[in-house]
Amino acid sequence: MLIQDYLFKLDNLQPIHPIILEMENIGKRLNFPILNRLSARLLSLISISNKAKYVFEIGSGFGYSAMWIAIYNEYLEKIYLTDYKSQNLEMAKEFFRVVGIENKLETYVGDGLKILEEIDIKFDLIFNDAEKKLYPKILEVAKKKLKIGGVFISDNTLWHNKVLDENENDEETLAIREFNEKIFSDRDFISSFIPIGDGLIISIKVL
Repeated sequence: MLIQDYLFKLDNLQPIHPIILEMENIGKRLNFPILNRLSARLLSLISISNKAKYVFEIGSGFGYSAMWIAIYNEYLEKIYLTDYKSQNLEMAKEFFRVVGIENKLETYVGDGLKILEEIDIKFDLIFNDAEKKLYPKILEVAKKKLKIGGVFISDNTLWHNKVLDENENDEETLAIREFNEKIFSDRDFISSFIPIGDGLIISIKVL
């Protein structure tokens, strides 16, 4: 048995909301890349432990990762979703409406990085699942928009293990390698790499 399979076996012992299962099934049916469930549960746990009231996502799809936070984090006031496709965000709104928590949701169509810059809020948690070539640029903006003690979480930081292969030098892989090295070198953050799913880097702003 692979480690990932064992972890999923353990995770399946815990209760899971039916709407999340429905969203997973839709993701499979549409071949839509959603966050790995192990990563999503960890994202949710961190939002709870940080008592995150205001959360921002760069690259939200149809709201799968946001739903994990909104359902389980009782401290949440608002979660801000961004995506280039309005139909994805309309799906997210419907899922939130079905659960009865649409009042916690704000959605924005367009460039999540630009939207983050423009919103006049300091966030408790920022989740980064944007276009991979943008990752190095996102770091500086996220740093400005996080509270001290806020958490910055980035997905796909293994990028299908391409970051490990020196022969992989496409634009996205190079951008993620650059991002990974920049955030671990940044003294404004304390960071840790969690090798579940496609790799999560969890960073706490300390300065």
